[in-house]
Amino acid sequence: MALIPFLAARDQPDPRAIRGFDLFGDPTPPALHGLGPEPDRARLRTAGDRCAEAWRVWRAEGGQADSTAGAAGALALGAWCAWALGSSACAETRARYALETRADDPLAGLVLRSVLAGSAPTWAGPRRDRHRS
Repeated sequence: MALIPFLAARDQPDPRAIRGFDLFGDPTPPALHGLGPEPDRARLRTAGDRCAEAWRVWRAEGGQADSTAGAAGALALGAWCAWALGSSACAETRARYALETRADDPLAGLVLRSVLAGSAPTWAGPRRDRHRS
């Protein structure tokens, strides 16, 4: 959750300013729900692709059981990036693989439910796949 506001920021925020997310005390970032100004598309695309690649490497190397949560979390963040770009097909695929990796990943579950409900970020305009990857 702490990375979503960083990725969605239009300016170049200082990565050292990222703080852990307190599930019980911090409000959810508006960008998580697709609210606010449109994030930089190239930044989101790069982040999403890097997250997906981290998961691919994890799988190729045998998928250590003690790192399942991290691998699923990385792919779930990649799924959110795809959703934020307006690519529901890519977001759904990444979210399903993340849930296949770890069935209780909350971000992957949220992204998948959002895609299946036809939800799109407000900055995406009318629902359509604007970027497939």
